[in-house]
Amino acid sequence: MVFDAHSDLLYDVTRRRLLGERRVLEHHHLDRLRRGGVEGLVLAVWASGPQETFWKDVVDGDGKVTGREKTFNINEATQYEIGDALPDVTGGLRTSFRWKNFDFMLAAAYQIGGRQWDGNSANVYDPGRAGFAASQDLVGNTWTPEHTNAKFPKLMFNGTWNFVGSNCDYLYRDASYFSLKTINVGYTLPKRWTSKICIESLRVFFAADNLYFTSAHTGFDPRTAYTGQNAFGFPQAKTFTFGITMNL
Repeated sequence: MVFDAHSDLLYDVTRRRLLGERRVLEHHHLDRLRRGGVEGLVLAVWASGPQETFWKDVVDGDGKVTGREKTFNINEATQYEIGDALPDVTGGLRTSFRWKNFDFMLAAAYQIGGRQWDGNSANVYDPGRAGFAASQDLVGNTWTPEHTNAKFPKLMFNGTWNFVGSNCDYLYRDASYFSLKTINVGYTLPKRWTSKICIESLRVFFAADNLYFTSAHTGFDPRTAYTGQNAFGFPQAKTFTFGITMNL
């Protein structure tokens, strides 16, 4: 009996340090800190309220921050650093084994940390405009006089709040994920069988790709973006393959 196994665990750690001044990118969802090739996210922080509401610092006559209060004007909102677009750790796992004529291989990928703007959700978190459907995430989670700590502003007919245009933190999600990339199972026919039909080797296999994926929110896939934004990226399709590998 022959048994052979092999496994690899890969990881890459990103470390950062501030090298320069903050700069503002116009017509972009991100204000940023330049961090030696790493982009830090600096933006307004969402607060619960009947309409688009943000936090701003309260300062005294000397410019010292003494507290914070809410504002409906995003231009008055204080910009807070909420993290980095790049993850802290990325890596993968690969394991395989062979027993007699059977073989098996599994590959997975993962990411820990980082923040990305979830543009897919931003475009379905609608305030109640005619002809637009409201996301299931809004149900029971919008502001009312009895629910003043709700995640989202008040829903109303022809509402005006706009997640797509607001430079706020709420839809910058944790970009961590785990993905089961590939499983491959095969069987190689004995040579005493294949030699009779002049075939050196013949392997029958089954492969499944993109079997499982999990992230911070349904429909949010950090793998489809590399700039801190994630919107309208086509997801990686789940596929199943049966095949034969033959050497003459």
